[in-house]
Amino acid sequence: MAENAKRVLLAEDDGDMRDILGFWLQGEGYEVETVSNGWEAIRCAKDKPPDAIVLDLLMPEVDGYQACLYIKNDPQINHLPVIMFSAVFIDNDEKQLGYDAGADEFVAKTSGFNSLLAAIDRVINRSSPKPKPLVDEKMAALVRTEIESIASRIPESE
Repeated sequence: MAENAKRVLLAEDDGDMRDILGFWLQGEGYEVETVSNGWEAIRCAKDKPPDAIVLDLLMPEVDGYQACLYIKNDPQINHLPVIMFSAVFIDNDEKQLGYDAGADEFVAKTSGFNSLLAAIDRVINRSSPKPKPLVDEKMAALVRTEIESIASRIPESE
């Protein structure tokens, strides 16, 4: 992997899809870290901030919406661009939920890998990150506490 390769954090609970996307993004020149749920994505983003985060919507324990809301309300990592990536039918309401959670882009899996690649390129190449806390600090603390509570009940991955 090139020393200056951009890093992508991919959260996808389907192991086959995670492997395929990870392999494909590496082939496109990205350094890729993969995780299987939203809480792992939050932890990884805090430990080693990537250039972009791709979150599957429907994951166990902490889903993509919850992970995005947490990320966008955490001052340490709220500048990181987040792409929501979903296999479920996406209507305008679902997209709006993603944008309300702070997502920078929303891509349907059915639109193909090239659409995801274009979204990753767009968020990484924007001239300035757009941190945007979505709620006041009191509410953000409640969101973080609730997600950390959920995460405390998740067994550590092996």
